[in-house]
Amino acid sequence: MVGDRPVAKNQSIWLPGFVREHGDGPNLLRRWWFIECHIEGPAIVLPRDGTNFLRFGLSEDPDDFLWPVTVGRKAVGTIVLSDCLFDSCQFSDIGITGGPGLMAQAREAWTGLGDSPRGT
Repeated sequence: MVGDRPVAKNQSIWLPGFVREHGDGPNLLRRWWFIECHIEGPAIVLPRDGTNFLRFGLSEDPDDFLWPVTVGRKAVGTIVLSDCLFDSCQFSDIGITGGPGLMAQAREAWTGLGDSPRGT
């Protein structure tokens, strides 16, 4: 833990099972920090309330894993990430949905699988 936040570091995590075990409800994960983890799906995530992606890698092109949603619409069936941090994580079979601002942040943080994190 870092302060009151649980931390997962250098782990391989099957996200649907992780949310069931550690989440605040069947589809809500709140205040977790993930550092250098491999996050696996299948899953579509909806980041909210301060969730941040500092650097992450996916083998897919951003147009294949980013699913824009119109502001004001619900994203039914997603895993909601609230105030979570993903730093230098790799994602497999994970889609990200959200509004235009989130889509821009995700594109900026995406490094591509095997690339070194930006700024290093």
